[in-house]
Amino acid sequence: MENLYSFNVFSLFRTLAVSAGCLSAVSASAAIKITEIMPSNISTIVSDKYDYNGYVEIYNDGDQIDLNGWTVTNEKEGKTDWTLRLSQSHVIKKGYNLLFFAKDDVAETNSSVASTMNPLFAGTVSQKLTSDAGKLILSNGSQTISIEYPKQYPHISYGDGGYMIPSPGTENTSAYSISDRVASPTFAGTTPGVVYAGGHAAVQLQCSTEGAQIYYTLDGSIPTKEKGVVYQSPINLDTTTIVRARAYKDGKLYSDVVTGSYLFTDGIYSTCGTSKLPIVSITSDGENFNDPQLGICVVGNNGSRSTCSSDNAQKANYYNDWMRPANFEYIVDGKVVDNQEVEVGVFGVCSRQHAVKSFKIKANKRTGNNKFQYTKFFKDRSYTKYKALALRNGGNGFYMHPRWREGYMQTLAKGMNIDYQAYQPVAYFLNGEYKGLMGLRERTDEDYIESNYGYDEDEIEYIRLVKEEKKYVAQIGTDEAYYKMENLAANNSGDADFYDKLSQIMDIDEYIDYQIIQQFLANTDWVNNNVKLWRKKDGGKFRWFLYDVDFGLSTSSSASNNMLSYCMTGSTSDGGSMWGGGTWGGGTMPGGGTTPGGGTMPGMGGGTFPGMGGFSMPGMLSSDELHLCTLFKGCMENEDFKYHFLDRYTYLLETQFTESRMTKICDSISALVKEEACATIEVNKVCTQQDYDGAIQKMIDFAKQRPSIVESQLVSYYEVQSTKANVSVRMTFNGNAPEYRFLVNKIASTSDYSRQLFVGERIKVEVRVPTGYKIQSWKINGETKNGTATSYLDSVTSSGMDIEVVFTPDSEFKLPKLFINEVCASNNRTEDEYGSKPDWIEIYNSENHDVDLAGMIVRNVTANASSEIPYDYSSTVIPANGRVMLWADKEPASGPLHLNFKLSAEVSQKIQLILPYAGKEEVIDEITTQKHEQNGSYGRKSDGSSDLTVFGICTTSNIGNQLATPITENGSRVCTDQLADLSDVSADDIVYPNPTNSEWTINVDGEYVVSNMVGQVVESGDAYAGMTFGGDYQTGVYLLKIDGKVIKIVKK
Repeated sequence: MENLYSFNVFSLFRTLAVSAGCLSAVSASAAIKITEIMPSNISTIVSDKYDYNGYVEIYNDGDQIDLNGWTVTNEKEGKTDWTLRLSQSHVIKKGYNLLFFAKDDVAETNSSVASTMNPLFAGTVSQKLTSDAGKLILSNGSQTISIEYPKQYPHISYGDGGYMIPSPGTENTSAYSISDRVASPTFAGTTPGVVYAGGHAAVQLQCSTEGAQIYYTLDGSIPTKEKGVVYQSPINLDTTTIVRARAYKDGKLYSDVVTGSYLFTDGIYSTCGTSKLPIVSITSDGENFNDPQLGICVVGNNGSRSTCSSDNAQKANYYNDWMRPANFEYIVDGKVVDNQEVEVGVFGVCSRQHAVKSFKIKANKRTGNNKFQYTKFFKDRSYTKYKALALRNGGNGFYMHPRWREGYMQTLAKGMNIDYQAYQPVAYFLNGEYKGLMGLRERTDEDYIESNYGYDEDEIEYIRLVKEEKKYVAQIGTDEAYYKMENLAANNSGDADFYDKLSQIMDIDEYIDYQIIQQFLANTDWVNNNVKLWRKKDGGKFRWFLYDVDFGLSTSSSASNNMLSYCMTGSTSDGGSMWGGGTWGGGTMPGGGTTPGGGTMPGMGGGTFPGMGGFSMPGMLSSDELHLCTLFKGCMENEDFKYHFLDRYTYLLETQFTESRMTKICDSISALVKEEACATIEVNKVCTQQDYDGAIQKMIDFAKQRPSIVESQLVSYYEVQSTKANVSVRMTFNGNAPEYRFLVNKIASTSDYSRQLFVGERIKVEVRVPTGYKIQSWKINGETKNGTATSYLDSVTSSGMDIEVVFTPDSEFKLPKLFINEVCASNNRTEDEYGSKPDWIEIYNSENHDVDLAGMIVRNVTANASSEIPYDYSSTVIPANGRVMLWADKEPASGPLHLNFKLSAEVSQKIQLILPYAGKEEVIDEITTQKHEQNGSYGRKSDGSSDLTVFGICTTSNIGNQLATPITENGSRVCTDQLADLSDVSADDIVYPNPTNSEWTINVDGEYVVSNMVGQVVESGDAYAGMTFGGDYQTGVYLLKIDGKVIKIVKK
């Protein structure tokens, strides 16, 4: 650690003896000046938050100044990254002052609080400094100080003139360009990794900078001239040792720190056999883990209060969400495949009390590489690089589960439609000390979403259930859409269109799979805890993370728990107790243990019950937690969702949760970790081998018992017979069969369907009629019935059901007369339903009847990209003689009218509208665009005509020319003097207030048209300044077109 003063005696700090003449701020208009900035402070100085936050050093050569009310702005590569107004007192006293910058979820602290830790501290701002090239500006309107800085690097700061060795609170050191930095040392001789049987390590250190002197340490600390050893000859090693090195040379910046783990593992595996697993080696200054004030792995004397009744400490450092600098090495087959600086922090709740902590491991720009360089951490993932990983100790049960039990349950989810965590068991060394078997995992947060889906943080909403608050809280974005979804389930589950509305905001298939696996595992530390979900902003569908399922398949639950009841009523019992017997009322538990709150629990290896102090017991929700059942309960009150859930559950019982599959996966992981588990038991004495083997057997016995119990509970809830009968559904065509799709209880099929379903179960078949065909008849068990309807509803009989839908070609079918009417490949004016301004393609329907685009393909031939319009959305229907806008934003998750490609403003592109029909693709229309000015377009001179032209925007140089007309008749707008005069008028000047909960006022004269987002005209006429409209409109988004402008208006 490179602390520039001792944190054990806070009163000690360096005497300031600097003349104002030697200081130079980049920009200043007062007595205060920014003299140093360090966004990448990862080991130099700890803030008043006890974290290594970025800082600026401010020197004041006059009277003290309070920054309360000042505006702080951080620009990133020329654009504003964030700006905020300081709301607390940050007194800048005469001399040096340090102002820290933390994350936006860290509360701002004032100088009076911060200075009690160190007199130099002026407090903490609730935003991070960017490590990219940027500029920091502090201003109160009349005074401004600022500093502009290039890209920043770990362990060095920046001041007037260049990069520096950090000197917070003292005179600046010499400034350099980044090219004036000593090259990093390299390892020669024996390279880092595993040193095998009988081996000896002779570590050589080299530096390509002539005249540089290398300093090294063997205790995990960062080498300095004061603490390091000068390298003069090979370092001979015979035991596990971590070598860290840095090179120095006068007149240059010191080098990066390099780290190498030399692991002698023979003694660890001498009894158990050599491990097959990769190795994680984490290294840091011991103070970061063990210091009473700073250490994140100890009880210490600077802790936060625990919520775990089983933790005797009650208050401990390891309950703080601190991050500490560390080095991460990943070793495969004895060789280091990834080696970089990172930040680590303890995570979990009650599992933090265990001797070996779970770590979140983050790569970021502060530490150098903002992603891990290795790309093959997990066999079932094909990502390029991760930003964050988790090293998990096994959760609440720590080892008796066994430690890989949660990873086993996550692996059971493989093949399901769930955002589960990939799992890789590893051996773990912390500062060279063997800690045993751990699980390397993906993080269930915004890093997971980026790695799996490619969405940046500003593109998503990420929501977490906060157990203490008993509510869902947005971690990124807002929770508005979630509560809209919950309200829909609570109040509208009986509506005929409920399922369709729900499907537009929820990934129903994923939610059902998520519910099923949580319920099958009988995870009772859930519903009121351990729930996270996310969606892409602007039309994405919510998906749930599967994580922290420790209580599943365990003695913290019971194989007989009725989780269906738990998820709807808050109780796992049908009248008996959770745990399968006994009660909670202060008496003893089955198996001999006493209730939580002081005694032990059965099967927990003698440990106390893991931390439910102050909360409801697992398997039983408290009365003020029952509202957390609202979403699932409401969904289950809808018949379509209810039977979709049943059929999917029984399918997974037959495929995913079979005894053979569950046993095979268990045996596979058990064999993979056998030697590591044995070594962990031998070295760390966490339990006996007999205990370990017994825990595995209990886990697999639990899993084997669950299917029959679950099926019995489903039969009871659905009030169906326990016997099953075969149900088959097939589509029959006269002639060659086209591609087709049908739904059985909302589960899609594209080929013949055959399943065993419960007798008495509701069955609903819905058919999507292929283009160019019509239904001739339905045959139910050989009997013709149901006419030409597109759906059939019945109950499964004891003799089974055979359902055949017979199709015949529709002799009256004609390809719809649709036109690619207008294309804008350079839009920054016309808004989609979210207020974004992507490029657009207008489709015109010249028919006198509505046409649904569902199933059609929009293809950018030039870019070799296609996008299929999805089914089951009303917005894909183009009204007779109407138009619809397709948004070329490469964001199909934003909605059915958003395409899977973008347009180019630089080259012509061939765009096609295609209808799959009779086994081939029929091109309904195509257009090859031409270049046009921004917000102009290229299209048909009039709707549906064959004559094409470039449409412009209205300026004084474009008088008399036709204008772009999104969602409006082509050729209907011509640039006039009046319109040209309006071209610089803002939307807010034309119509206000916007949004409104009453009516809008128009502030200009001219023709106007109001349409909804699917192009249907709501109102039109001649407007005049001061006219009001929209008082009777329904809540929603509309487009106002007036004199060449298209303005999105919102009714709340």
